Amino acid sequence: MSLVVGSIAFDTIKNIHGKRERIVGGSSTYYAYAASLFENPKVVGVVGEDFPEEIIGEMGDRGIDTKGIETEKGKTFFWEGEYSDDFSERTSLKTELNVFEHFNPKIPDDYKEEKIVFLANIAPELQQKVIEQTGKDRYFIMDTMNLWINISREKLMETIKSVNGIIINDEEAKMLTGEHYLFEAAKQIKSLGPEFVLIKKGEHGSMLYFEDKFFVLPPYPKEVVIDPTGAGDSYAGGFVGFLNNEDKINALSLKKGMVYGTIVSSFTIEDFGIERLRKLKREDVENRLKEYKEMINF
Repeated sequence: MSLVVGSIAFDTIKNIHGKRERIVGGSSTYYAYAASLFENPKVVGVVGEDFPEEIIGEMGDRGIDTKGIETEKGKTFFWEGEYSDDFSERTSLKTELNVFEHFNPKIPDDYKEEKIVFLANIAPELQQKVIEQTGKDRYFIMDTMNLWINISREKLMETIKSVNGIIINDEEAKMLTGEHYLFEAAKQIKSLGPEFVLIKKGEHGSMLYFEDKFFVLPPYPKEVVIDPTGAGDSYAGGFVGFLNNEDKINALSLKKGMVYGTIVSSFTIEDFGIERLRKLKREDVENRLKEYKEMINF
């Protein structure tokens, strides 16, 4: 099983398809729902007293281990954002950290032996604390965002040196390295220490740099996007969830993981928040995978 440490939140999302207020979100949430299609992920996070118990129960019903989710006095982390009509821009309208402001991840003893630890989008200082608590024998994969690149670059660089792999989007890769050419950006990030660099390119697919070789995948085409929020986190969940069942993490398993990440995230964008993931089954993923194979085969 994999372990994920990150945010659990309420989101208010507005886009061309409408507005949804205070729906369940957060990087760990998307990751866990996606990974649960392949394994039984363990989650470490914090919520407030206002977080619905039925969601925690539902996560448990899906095989997600929620023992590491703490409930603190106060309100759950809240984010509100609005997308441009073509989804090319996202504007944050409100961010209320609430109980997440003082989040100090505590890893339960029986969580410390998991094969893969996914460090979701939290401050690099917190990611380092997780690494210190779980030990160096784990396989660490991390995510990050432009905020940490801007305000915690030094700490972020230290964390990147400590992990086996990093998942990052194209804009963040360019910002981190100062490179406009993604292939060169991937090489520079890998030179910091990780075994692999996986760059998400949104509607243009994803790219892997591993063992001095590149592997590029197109997206699964969707004519209509309802909500792209959490697509990257669910990509990570599908990717890591698949990897967790592989005997070895090598070029082949990483490539297959990317395919599953691509397929799972293509479902996420079909509805607001985690709604599509809540109904998604492994059978749905495998059926779409067959279509995807036909598309990219030549």
